Amino acid sequence: MGSVRPIVAVKRALCGLMVLLALAQVPLFPGEKAVFRARDIRGRSWDSAALEGRVILIYFWATWCSVCSGKIPELRSLDESYGARGLEILGVSVDTANRSAVSAYLNRNRIPWPQFHDGRGVGGGLARMFDVQQVPAYVLLSRDGRLLWSGSGGGDLRLTVAAQFAP
Repeated sequence: MGSVRPIVAVKRALCGLMVLLALAQVPLFPGEKAVFRARDIRGRSWDSAALEGRVILIYFWATWCSVCSGKIPELRSLDESYGARGLEILGVSVDTANRSAVSAYLNRNRIPWPQFHDGRGVGGGLARMFDVQQVPAYVLLSRDGRLLWSGSGGGDLRLTVAAQFAP
């Protein structure tokens, strides 16, 4: 009978670990703080805490998505209008293709903002954090790192971003 207790203790510990793992993959709700660390395709490390003080627009896209390609001019325009005022655009490729294919696409389209790609599609860490199910998708974080808005397709993206810079 004494050997049953350790088995029960192990089962309880494993159940607790599984709950923690499940909670770690729960998407953020508006107003919640986004906490992440990621390495961009050039090898630079990014930490959400280091981005505080800037409005962050995270753009989820894929090389095979023609609508995503069509959004590049709008993102360039937002970067030109608000980049100097504190907007940071971060791109996240949800491609499952290798990194070199994504890099070739970025070079061909002359995309200047930092890009992330882990090859796991919408199952990747940032895509899961923001519950990205399709592309294009957008996430807007406040200057203190809280989720302000998320959506797909863009909608009133320019107005939503502009509101963060209104006097």
